[in-house]
Amino acid sequence: MNRDATDGRVLVVPGAQFPHYHWGSPGDEIAQPLLNQPWAVRNVLPFAPGTTIRLLDAVESALSTGNGCAGLADLLARSGVGCLLVRSGLNYGRSGATSPYVVRQALQRSPDIAPVA
Repeated sequence: MNRDATDGRVLVVPGAQFPHYHWGSPGDEIAQPLLNQPWAVRNVLPFAPGTTIRLLDAVESALSTGNGCAGLADLLARSGVGCLLVRSGLNYGRSGATSPYVVRQALQRSPDIAPVA
């Protein structure tokens, strides 16, 4: 991801209020020690301006249905997001997050978004 994500910020999806993983519940976001790129995630702590929170909420909403979104790629690009990291290790029931299967389906159904790895 550090090698491929050269066009902007990495957005970690789906967001989770308090991420609980199948392997444990770290206090920090798992992307922190792994990514050298700038990254963002929607969680319970609003350390970002209200407009950024609304943007992240809109992305989460588009991904949560599995239906896809015609303008999602353009919105992400204009927002400085160059890559999405779909995390599959979350305990989705406990974290209150959208299933990775639903997220992947939404991304597959969104034009101009393609998997890299």
